[in-house]
Amino acid sequence: MTQRSLAPESVGMQRWKTVLFAALCGAAVGGLFKLTGHHALSEISFFAKDHALLSHSSLYYACLGCWVIFSLYWEIAAKDSAPAKNSEAKASRGVHVFLTNAALIMIAAPIYGVGRVWPASSPVMIAGLGFEIVGLSLAIWARRHLGRNWSGEITIKQEHELIRSGPYQYL
Repeated sequence: MTQRSLAPESVGMQRWKTVLFAALCGAAVGGLFKLTGHHALSEISFFAKDHALLSHSSLYYACLGCWVIFSLYWEIAAKDSAPAKNSEAKASRGVHVFLTNAALIMIAAPIYGVGRVWPASSPVMIAGLGFEIVGLSLAIWARRHLGRNWSGEITIKQEHELIRSGPYQYL
C-alpha cells in the first residue's frame, strides 16, 4: 500500500472532488446513451429491459430505497471521522470506488443481462431484500462502533485505536 499524507482540511475537499467526478462520469455515460439512441443498445438481448424484474416493482424499488437511505446515512456519518495521518494511494482508491459503483449499477439497472442469477420471483426477491437489510444493518452497526476511526478508504487516523466492541468483538 502506497501511503500519502493528508492535511485534515483537504480530506473533505478530496471526497467532494471524487463525488463530483463520479457524477460527471455518470452524466457523460447517460449523455452517450441519449446521443446514440438508447434503443440501439436495448435491441441487443443482453441490454434489454428486465421485464421479469420490473414486474415486481414494489420489491425492486424497496431494494433501491434501502441503498439510497444507506448511502445518505453513510455520507452524513462520514463527516464525524477523524483526520487521516496516512491514506491509500489514489489509484488503489480509484479501483475500490470503481468496483463499488459497478456493483451498485448491477443492482440498480433493470437490464436483463446485468446482475441477476436467480429468477425474478417474489420469494427470491423477498429473500434478497431480507439479506440486503441484514447486510446493510451489519454495515451500519460496524460503522457506529468504529466511530471516528471509520474511513471510506484505507487510512491510519490521528489517535487511531483498536475497536473491540459491536461486531468487532467477534472478529
